[in-house]
Amino acid sequence: VVNDGSTDDSGRIADTWANRFPGIIRVIHQKNSGVCAARNAGLAQASGDWITFPDPDDFLSPDYLDHIRTEILRSQDRPLLAVAAHMVFYYERWNRYGNDHALRYRFGHGIRRVSSTDPEAMYLAHTTSTFMRRADIVAHGIHFDSRVRPSFEDADFVLRLMLAVPDCTISFLPAPVYFYRKRAAATSQIDAVTGDPDWYGPHLRTAYLALMRDTIGLRGHVPRFVQYAVLQSLSAKIRHLMQTCAAAALPHQQDAADFYEGVAAVLVHVEDAVIDNGRVPGLDRNLRRVLAWYK
Repeated sequence: VVNDGSTDDSGRIADTWANRFPGIIRVIHQKNSGVCAARNAGLAQASGDWITFPDPDDFLSPDYLDHIRTEILRSQDRPLLAVAAHMVFYYERWNRYGNDHALRYRFGHGIRRVSSTDPEAMYLAHTTSTFMRRADIVAHGIHFDSRVRPSFEDADFVLRLMLAVPDCTISFLPAPVYFYRKRAAATSQIDAVTGDPDWYGPHLRTAYLALMRDTIGLRGHVPRFVQYAVLQSLSAKIRHLMQTCAAAALPHQQDAADFYEGVAAVLVHVEDAVIDNGRVPGLDRNLRRVLAWYK
């Protein structure tokens, strides 16, 4: 448990649990440094074969670990790199559940096992609901990059792991459910991204372009699964600007120019077919036209 400078009673509660289970639970207390620093602190202390990073306000189905363990122990055609659980939203305000995550299609046809070399649209996007082989993370120096903010740090981590470790199996399991809490007060970092100026032009460079350029250095090209992940994230920005007032989100001319130039730079590395084939969730005809125009 990493207590990242909490201001409530979380630190004391964590210490109480650690005292009850000293061989299982450890607590790291540190000044508030953000999600990337907190997860890196936990990663540095981890000693198990498999690692995952559940967020503190989310919760798991009762049989979650049983299903994950069964898949980990199963004989695979290729070495197992990661196991992803089904993410379902829990809407706190209405006390209801919604299977409406944009990437839910990965869990709609039973257990699916794909190659980390070329999974196409079956890519990993979350470290919260994914178990990963820790030895591969350590061997390749994978870590959470604090420059990738205010979102996409999860995708950056798991995509870099997939790129670094080809010819392995990634399993998508619909039975273990990770319940992602959508807070009633909408106070999570994801809820606030559209109001953060860094989510526009700066984010294109620190998140998407940095990943794509490193990918070219590693593979010589940008595989389609990286293109899909970047396009799915980028489309959320474009959609927000189309649905609201773009001038309000990008009030300064230089900010707008920086963003639009960044979009064009990202799309240099995206194939026409990836824009056109309809496999990116939420990428409707109008959005595809906008992206094709920029490209």
